[in-house]
Amino acid sequence: MALPTPPSALTQITAANLSLILYSTSSPSSDVTTILNMRLADAVQSIKTFLGFDFTPAEATEYYDTSGTEELILARRYVTAVSAVYEDRMGYYGQPTDSFSSDSLLTAGEDYAWKNVGGTYQAVLYRINSSWPESWRRENTRLASSLNPNRGCVKVTYTAGLGTSAASLYADVVGAIYAEAAALALMPTGFGMQTSESIDGRSVAISPLQDNRESSGLVSKQAASKLQRYRIYGLGVG
Repeated sequence: MALPTPPSALTQITAANLSLILYSTSSPSSDVTTILNMRLADAVQSIKTFLGFDFTPAEATEYYDTSGTEELILARRYVTAVSAVYEDRMGYYGQPTDSFSSDSLLTAGEDYAWKNVGGTYQAVLYRINSSWPESWRRENTRLASSLNPNRGCVKVTYTAGLGTSAASLYADVVGAIYAEAAALALMPTGFGMQTSESIDGRSVAISPLQDNRESSGLVSKQAASKLQRYRIYGLGVG
């Protein structure tokens, strides 16, 4: 059976669609719906970890250290909007009283611009006619000051994650989620179970669903083949 047409937002992946794939009905019982939702959640988390970034559409507010460069790389992938950027040299992640006041709000197109960078799935914030702050400090044992990062001095609110704007990756992720969740749902039923006999007469049960994981063990080989080109190594998702 072909996969149903994906909805326009990743958060709309449903147990009803998974039930349609598995059981040819989009109206499963409440118990089955609970199980399918659990399998979908497991599949989504495994694929996030495999890819190395969180693809769920969401708005986030984050604080950044800067070191006097023109560019600032945002942490999340597939940025769709940057709604606010603040610069406060004494901001320290918003913890001091009155940090990141309205006076520290930067103006898009005048103070900063942003762009998604092809191939890395990240966005870069560019400081216009300036650079992001750095910090000069002099230790007690030194005569000269040294250049250091300015900690938590930039606050960014932005929206990132997959939607229709990332059509190729979106389709691959949706397909992989449904395939992984379906495999997890069917595994307890013994789907695809084969029994073989060894030369000493012992019987061994082998499930293709259990014996078909890629090297990390996070996803199946089929899912990995779809997602490998988007994978970002060295990053983890909690």
